[in-house]
Amino acid sequence: MDRNYKNEESALRVKDLGCYLLEKRKNILIGTIIIGLLFSAFSIYKNYLSYKNQEDEQYLKKNVDVQRRQYVEGVATQSVYYKKLIDSENAYINNSVYMSLDWKNTAHLTLQYEVELNEGYSSVENKLQLLLKTYESKIKNDSFYNTVSENTNIEKNDIVDMISVSQNIPGGTTISINENNGATQITTQANEENNNQEYIGILTVIIIGPDTQFCKSVENYVTSTIEQSQESIANEIGQHTIRLISDSIVTSADDAVRLKQTNMLSTVDANQKSLDALTTGLSSDETSYVNYIVNKNTNSLTSNVKIFRLKQISMSFWDGLVLMILYWFMKYLYCKRLISIYTIEDVYAQNTYVLDTKDKLSLNKSNSKIEKFRYNDIHIYSASELVDMITALILEKDEPDKSHKVCLVSSDLSVLDPKMLDNITKCFASNGIILECGDHISFRPETIQKIGNSDYIITIERINKSVLTDIDAEMKYLFEKKVDVLGSIVVL
Repeated sequence: MDRNYKNEESALRVKDLGCYLLEKRKNILIGTIIIGLLFSAFSIYKNYLSYKNQEDEQYLKKNVDVQRRQYVEGVATQSVYYKKLIDSENAYINNSVYMSLDWKNTAHLTLQYEVELNEGYSSVENKLQLLLKTYESKIKNDSFYNTVSENTNIEKNDIVDMISVSQNIPGGTTISINENNGATQITTQANEENNNQEYIGILTVIIIGPDTQFCKSVENYVTSTIEQSQESIANEIGQHTIRLISDSIVTSADDAVRLKQTNMLSTVDANQKSLDALTTGLSSDETSYVNYIVNKNTNSLTSNVKIFRLKQISMSFWDGLVLMILYWFMKYLYCKRLISIYTIEDVYAQNTYVLDTKDKLSLNKSNSKIEKFRYNDIHIYSASELVDMITALILEKDEPDKSHKVCLVSSDLSVLDPKMLDNITKCFASNGIILECGDHISFRPETIQKIGNSDYIITIERINKSVLTDIDAEMKYLFEKKVDVLGSIVVL
């Protein structure tokens, strides 16, 4: 689609932006005061808590006997260590998928891969062991665990606990260790049944989880990892074949899961008892001081911060001012509404005529200095002046005695004053021109019909009310239908 109807590189008018911000100065000031007060209140509250905590610490510390202060400090340090340890363990228990497994009904997926290496007998077993170890390392590594964790939304530590990999060589070398009379003897013996056979190794991957669906999802990553690694491993170690020979899934009790869950709970209980034992024998003041230090370090309380100062209020105020200015600036840049009277002229290359909303005196006599400065270089029409000027343009292009129809098109007529539209209609009628109004040309057939029956098209939009996206759709439609637009009216 050709988009020549629109100038994508239209410049931002700094004068218009500055005047717009000045016009919104009351909103900016009120917003700045509100944000500044909120910042200041938060700062006061935060520093009050810090000051109070600092006072409490000094007060509690004074109540501890000087001769026992070093001992109590040591107890506090150990208590902080145990408290952090207990908190981390409880967090793991509460959030861990592994700890939430029902050990009586745990899904088990067992994958067995056969690795076959067809080479001579010498050193074949060593290569086979290296192959198996390499495949095992491709699964038991951080990259694999992280991939599964990201795609299943399960913590990496849980993934590590829920996937196990083992490997063995059936009929391979047997290593035995014997002790005779205090001397250790190591003997190596190859099994005769496999001496003349191809060496085959077995790689076993066991996946446990809350259900079979989880196990199957992890199986996909295991299979993908093995397939992607096969070529590089073959080039590095030796040509081989790896194939899945067993894929079984069952739901059954798992004593290993039960044992780990029980051990974790027992560990937390033991650490809690150690923490409680530390304060045994301390006085109430000493216990209060230890508890304060523990809470301070585990809750990240701020200490050694001076009480609130006036400077912080001023900083919060200026922070609020900057935020409000940025807000209005970004609103201007990306605003949904028509803010600048120059937008239609700059973006869509349409002659723009500015109409005074109240149809009274020109804004040149307005009491607003900002409006005078903003519009000092443009002419602002009253309704009668504007209609006379448009009539003159029509008569220049067409026969004076001919009946003329003009369609006044808007993105949304509801934002315009009906009395103003009636006044414009009467002014056109007094000049012998029939005026019809329509809006939403992209989906209203009656407006499209009015455009087709009219000799001239004029667009009309309301400053601060008309929506830019609707204006763009309007201009795009007129461009695509090759409708000649006489000009655009921007109503103040």
